[in-house]
Amino acid sequence: MVKKKEPDVSVQDQLRALFKGLKNKVRLVLFTDAAKKEPYNQAAEEILQIFKEAASVFTVETRDLKDDLARSYNINASPTILLDPDKYNIRWLGAPLHEESRGFIEGLVMAGMGRADLSEDSTKILDAIDEKRHLTIFTSPT
Repeated sequence: MVKKKEPDVSVQDQLRALFKGLKNKVRLVLFTDAAKKEPYNQAAEEILQIFKEAASVFTVETRDLKDDLARSYNINASPTILLDPDKYNIRWLGAPLHEESRGFIEGLVMAGMGRADLSEDSTKILDAIDEKRHLTIFTSPT
């Protein structure tokens, strides 16, 4: 078992300051399969708990990959995190660690504010799209 490391106090303070203005509750649902990628499952669970401790707007549920809810959302990778699945269709595959966590944290802030910080031009372009799109974004520490 990996020894749980307590988050650096200054990191927790920075997260509290970042999340301070969030107004909306954000439900985070973590799906894991104990037989697959255990260190990443544990890391994902620990980082979500850190976010939950930094701001009361976050709730965290951990579900098994074989759960009916996982099937209803077509989740098949462990770990997978859904960001407020009742409002958004945003999923994060893997554990949001290191440099890659920046994008995840930005997603948390946008969900907590209930809006994206897009420019007026970007909003107009997106509003002009009238069919569903599926976007996949890959992040890497390099």
